[in-house]
Amino acid sequence: MRSFSMRVALVLLLLSPWRPVKSVAGTGCTCKADKACSCNVGQSVTLDSGFTGAQIAWKKNGGAVTSSVSTSDPGKATVSSLTIGDTGMYVAIEGSDVTKTKAFLVQVHEPVATVRVERVAANQVSLSCIASGSFKELKWKKGDTAVAGGPNYKLALNNAQLIIKDGSANPGKYTCVAVQFDGKEKESKPFELE
Repeated sequence: MRSFSMRVALVLLLLSPWRPVKSVAGTGCTCKADKACSCNVGQSVTLDSGFTGAQIAWKKNGGAVTSSVSTSDPGKATVSSLTIGDTGMYVAIEGSDVTKTKAFLVQVHEPVATVRVERVAANQVSLSCIASGSFKELKWKKGDTAVAGGPNYKLALNNAQLIIKDGSANPGKYTCVAVQFDGKEKESKPFELE
């Protein structure tokens, strides 16, 4: 009966509206109960259920938690040095009442390794940003100023492409910035447009 009730509770949690939480820069990743969070490989994450009882069971994807999860405080689970394999649904169950559960959807991404800018065609000014690894968004800068769509610029392909309407009127150093899930930014080398 407990197994069936636990599955029902997990299904209800999966159907609830998840609201993603942005992790903060640093070595730790923030993950709040009943929300999804995105962390980078190598970070650590502490999942705090808020439960204080001695009988708290932790599950990952419906099974037992792995040895990489520390549960020295029964109400908390910590995963140090996250790997892609640590991605999953973590659930804390207080006592035998499956209605007393807290769920954490942890997504682990590879950090951005490189970012570079290439000119797409010689006859038009179209720059492409190529970033390896996982990132949540791309941005462009001209010098130290953010570039946004408008009369001089068009952004396409989720900001992976920057089209400069009049290259001769907009010379300068253009940089692509990949924003990682931990909030850190990785910049390309500047691309000089003369």
